[in-house]
Amino acid sequence: MAFSGSEYFIGRESDYSPSFTGPDGVLSISVNVSGDYQTSPCDFRGSFHFLTLFAETNGTIELSSVHVQFTASPNLADDELRDYNSWFHSDDHLLNQILYAGAHTLQLCQIGAHQSRAQASDFLNNTVGCNSTAVMTPLEADKIVLVDGARRDRTPWAGDYKIAIPAAFVAANKDNLASYNETTGLFPSADQRSSDLYITYHLWTLFGVRDYYFYWGDLDFVAAHWSDFARGVDAALDGIDDSGLYNVTANLQAAWGRRYGDGHNMATNALNYSALLDAVEIANTLDMTETVER
Repeated sequence: MAFSGSEYFIGRESDYSPSFTGPDGVLSISVNVSGDYQTSPCDFRGSFHFLTLFAETNGTIELSSVHVQFTASPNLADDELRDYNSWFHSDDHLLNQILYAGAHTLQLCQIGAHQSRAQASDFLNNTVGCNSTAVMTPLEADKIVLVDGARRDRTPWAGDYKIAIPAAFVAANKDNLASYNETTGLFPSADQRSSDLYITYHLWTLFGVRDYYFYWGDLDFVAAHWSDFARGVDAALDGIDDSGLYNVTANLQAAWGRRYGDGHNMATNALNYSALLDAVEIANTLDMTETVER
């Protein structure tokens, strides 16, 4: 069994969707007698457009039926998947496509907290691809999480929440708030399993809290996580030097798709300025005067 997201990559090797380093690999099944085969949770692909079935040895295989189980948005019954909170249907076909393709993509990216992706030990050998049973600690398995991608990156990266939260109106990345690093005060770049600490991703977590509060008005959530959030604000302030700007150290400079973000990096300082303004807004709402004064 091989998978691809485009007709241009249909074949026996699968495409490169889950990784930049090589094809997804092949799921090999021993067929000796008649019966049913069901893909194990470990081998869930999350999303694909084309499935290639082929025999690795000579012989004849008869298929009676093939089914695909929709595992995304496990909190919704099958007959609820089209019950969008907000929708329209206009005479502009392209605009309609944008709306419903976007809504469906967001549904694909909502998975159970026990269905995250972990690299298998022999992933680079292209034999089993990825393991889709990793738990996004410390969340409970029945929680629903918005992740970066349905297939390639089934992980809740903090940097994507600025776009994802207004679009999806789903729960914020709460596990990040309970996962700060005791030494630096920074939040991880993804969920608690991530050891990567980058200042830009830390700031995007602060943005995510503000946006969650802005769209839902859930002040109880913010109050419950205030001590963690405040530690994150302290970390954002501690990096500001005598120049009045955040001085990014080499170990915190990484950001997706670019390098050399250390020093008084403009992008980081723009993010930091905006995140601190948001923090003041939330602190005033909660009457946390110490944070506002600092």
